[in-house]
Amino acid sequence: MLWALTWFTFAFLLVGPFMFHLLQIPGSEDLPRVYAAVALPAAVLALTNLLHTRKTILAVNRVALSTRGLYPPFKPNRYLMKGDWFIPYGDIVSMVPVTEKKGFVPAYDVTLRDGLTFQLSALDLLLYVREREARRYGRMLAVIKEEIEKSENRARASRGEEIVIPGARFEASLD
Repeated sequence: MLWALTWFTFAFLLVGPFMFHLLQIPGSEDLPRVYAAVALPAAVLALTNLLHTRKTILAVNRVALSTRGLYPPFKPNRYLMKGDWFIPYGDIVSMVPVTEKKGFVPAYDVTLRDGLTFQLSALDLLLYVREREARRYGRMLAVIKEEIEKSENRARASRGEEIVIPGARFEASLD
């Protein structure tokens, strides 16, 4: 919201005096002086907002689940400069439920092989999709947790092999 307000203000401050001049509103004869007066504050406002929100913008990640790994909704600080952040299932050491309500686990504390721990929450998707889609994502996260905890998959991951979760497992969780 702040981003949109800043750019609207920036555009208004730069386009407004020109529009007043075109409409021949009294006092608009000094157009260059008006631009000189508003250009610097408008540029400072836009730059400040960009620097303030840059980290938040970079933290947003593509959200997807595949048979070989997942793209979490948000990136941790150490992965902000990279493109989309993909986590192969073999890199996940544990997924510990944070809370549970009526059999639905909306969030997990995820630990990766490199020691990074972060929270993976289906509720983060409510910013972008409806509750029904967020619940579907939560059920698919439960499938991932089950598959990662299987002893044969843990053994594969410890040997550095790839863990592949069949697409049918995800589809079965949606019924």
